[in-house]
Amino acid sequence: MDNKNVLISGAGIAGLTLAYWLKKFGFNPTIIEVAPKLRKGGYAIDFWGAGFDVAERMKIVPDLEKVDLNISEVAFVDENNKRRGGMNYKELKKMMNGRALTLLRSDLSKVIYYHLDKDIEIIFGDLIHKIEQHDEGVTVHLRSGSTRLFDLIVGADGLHSNVRSLVFGSEAQFEKYYGYYTASFTIEDSVSHGTYF
Repeated sequence: MDNKNVLISGAGIAGLTLAYWLKKFGFNPTIIEVAPKLRKGGYAIDFWGAGFDVAERMKIVPDLEKVDLNISEVAFVDENNKRRGGMNYKELKKMMNGRALTLLRSDLSKVIYYHLDKDIEIIFGDLIHKIEQHDEGVTVHLRSGSTRLFDLIVGADGLHSNVRSLVFGSEAQFEKYYGYYTASFTIEDSVSHGTYF
């Protein structure tokens, strides 16, 4: 494939991982991220299965193990703080031969980021403002005023993707409400003195 200049919108887990593999296979990825630096915080995620397989191929598992939250159990309690159920993470890890971690999303992103090839260009604090597709590729106009030419754009910029909106229009036309909401919040863990999400 001759068209090897790829712009990835989003420096999260998906965007950084894609850049890693594109570079490995001879492409020239550039990442653009609206945040001024890597984002902090985010949900804690269970990390095993296919994700663990990919991390092994990237040789980043030792660094991921350093940021493992080492959660021993998740308990479900009622309004009286009475335990109604739970999940024993220590036993789960044993069943998976240790190939399971619990990570903050930002920690996973940070580990991937530090394993990227240093030649990969990352533009922080900017945003794709306009996209024009033509025979030579895709012209991208950035919010900062600069214009760049790429062969391909990948929208890895999350649930409310800017790239998807620019190409397909408002996300409202594709949304379907199923009657559920989800929320998260930050609490201080008095046992390990860490912050969990």
